[in-house]
Amino acid sequence: MFGEGILVRPSSETRWQVEEESTKYIIELLESMGYEILEVYLHKPNPYDIKARAPDGSVKYIEVKGHKPLVFTASLDDRQTRFGEEHPEDYIVCVVANMAKPREQWRYICKPYRD
Repeated sequence: MFGEGILVRPSSETRWQVEEESTKYIIELLESMGYEILEVYLHKPNPYDIKARAPDGSVKYIEVKGHKPLVFTASLDDRQTRFGEEHPEDYIVCVVANMAKPREQWRYICKPYRD
């Protein structure tokens, strides 16, 4: 079919909406696991989106990447990469995928930077 395999860059509005929805999704997940959300940095030049206290008392920095298709990739910019290298155990990258589908079909993966 015409157009298959062509990726179109979403508009800024769509990217911001996906970022907000995926971040909210991860916040809900973290809270259900006993994390305390300390700060959220949406649309700000920060190397992470969420600062949270884990149940063991450690502070974690979570970068969230959202994708409408079922794609599990995360591209980090220089600032994010540097922060991850400086905090390999505490910097967690979460990818929320399949966001074009109903929320119950969304999938996620979260991994520490060191992995």
